[in-house]
Amino acid sequence: MTERYDVALDLLDIQLLDAHGVRCGRIDDLELDGDVVSALLVGRGAWRARLPRPLRRLVRGDAARIPWSEVLAVSTNVRLKRAAREYGLNGAEVRLGAWLARIPGS
Repeated sequence: MTERYDVALDLLDIQLLDAHGVRCGRIDDLELDGDVVSALLVGRGAWRARLPRPLRRLVRGDAARIPWSEVLAVSTNVRLKRAAREYGLNGAEVRLGAWLARIPGS
């Protein structure tokens, strides 16, 4: 992919979809190699460093790093080439979905 993006407007906080169209998070930060995006960072660990120092210890978790080469398409969302679990994504969404499914009438 050689398209050009305004990373602040076009990529940050955009919904990620895996190869099956399953929502698997949002882009929390980017890894750059010069002026080229080399990877997407997803998860609490990606934005922990931007918090005020006293609040950083309250945020647990790591960031998943998805190489830019794994991006299939960019539109109103970012579509990935493989299933979310292969990138270490979607764990919280799956657990929440299972919990919500137990609610009567859901």
